[in-house]
Amino acid sequence: MLRIRIGHDERSASWLTFPQQPGKIDLLYTEMQKDPPMIIYEAEASIPALPEVLKGMRTDAESARALACLTKRLEYLTQAEQALFSAVLKAEPPKSGKDILNLSYNLDNYELVAENHDPGQAGQTVRKVEGKTFQDMYQGEFPPDAGYDKNSVFLLHIYTGRKRYSLAVPTTPEKMEMARAALDLRSLNQCKFNQYGGPFQELWGYLPTKSDLKEVNRIATVLKEKVLSNHSYTLNFLKAVFLAECPRTMKEALSVVRNMGNYEFLDQVQEPGTYAREVIRSYGDPSLESLLDRYVDWDAIGQAMMKEHGAVQTRYGIVTSKKWCCERLSDETVVTRLYNQLTGVFCGSEGYDESFSATELTIFEKQIREELEQDSIFEQKTGLAEYMDNQLMKQRILSMFPAIEVYHHALWGVLQIESKGELTPDELEWTKKYWMGQASDGWGESFEQTDIECEDGGILNVHFYNSSMIYGPRTEQELKGVEAVQQGPQMGGMW
Repeated sequence: MLRIRIGHDERSASWLTFPQQPGKIDLLYTEMQKDPPMIIYEAEASIPALPEVLKGMRTDAESARALACLTKRLEYLTQAEQALFSAVLKAEPPKSGKDILNLSYNLDNYELVAENHDPGQAGQTVRKVEGKTFQDMYQGEFPPDAGYDKNSVFLLHIYTGRKRYSLAVPTTPEKMEMARAALDLRSLNQCKFNQYGGPFQELWGYLPTKSDLKEVNRIATVLKEKVLSNHSYTLNFLKAVFLAECPRTMKEALSVVRNMGNYEFLDQVQEPGTYAREVIRSYGDPSLESLLDRYVDWDAIGQAMMKEHGAVQTRYGIVTSKKWCCERLSDETVVTRLYNQLTGVFCGSEGYDESFSATELTIFEKQIREELEQDSIFEQKTGLAEYMDNQLMKQRILSMFPAIEVYHHALWGVLQIESKGELTPDELEWTKKYWMGQASDGWGESFEQTDIECEDGGILNVHFYNSSMIYGPRTEQELKGVEAVQQGPQMGGMW
């Protein structure tokens, strides 16, 4: 809670309670641009030392925004953190709202220690913690997320219905309970979450697609305590290891993190031929490499050596391991197809729009197919897989291309997926959601704006995303049954 009595002079000062509605606070920011500067004459706050610090402070729009953010920030501090915050404010009073807000994100730089008092008396004093760095989270333009923690790994947004809460992980049981209470849930298992940032947010895309809060908190804890604290493990090292192992579950990913010492990362080795040369150089005879140059295919030898040594090539370099934690990626290429009915809008020569169902679209199969085959997505080697943000799925899926197929007198949109081995149910579910996103807001949104010219002079626009997609696309087996799938698809010449 935070209230301030603010004005250009004491007589005209009025009380302002945070948080304010956006319209009202914007009016205040405009008023603050005028001279003389506004001054805080009184304050009330849930942090005991804060009112005295604020009293007499000159406040501009920047400081007011900081105080508005601080009000939300206080909701994320535990009782112990609030007590420490109050003690630091008293010991080192900040000079502006921005300084106060930044201090709230750097409480780990301080600690409370017991003072020596007469018997029967107790007290604590503030002491700076050695080796800690003060980070200015608020520079004056964009306030940081109220739940951000500079010492965390990931920042999550957890939600249910319209309620939202930020949770920086790893976190404590106390902060987990604060999140549960804020969302008014019996258990955090009832909520959904997504990654929203954090100091090591780049690593999120290298974790399996399926996880719960406890699993994410557990792996974030091990990453922070055992891996990220070791400066020999660079981000590229970690990314390369995750790509090489390609874990399918959080349990496997946790095993990878706990056994990070098993891996060797050759970041300067980007291709098999270089790997073979490195192996030859390790024998200690400098003349051997130049002698072999005349007789060997270094790339072929490198591939053979990598296979024998169990080395894995990634975009960051080659990874070897004393003991691998996960099953190797399959050499078998498996094809999976996802189906949903298409819809369209036809505009005839009279200029009137008419909605077309999947059944009605079959008469335009030829024109739609020809337009689809010319789409720029086919210029990408991996198609829509190129834009996946989960790097493990990108490692597992070879390609992903849209197509069309007539089935049971209706025109269906098809996503043909080629993967290294069969996708697990969780991976398939993630892929379905990814395709729904591409069909609605990505590639599909672009394609539906393509005017397909028809023979009678009309224009047709085709929608891959429509009401039939609400519950997700169906696999070929779900649509046609096992027997029909075994007989093979009728793709009308697309493949």
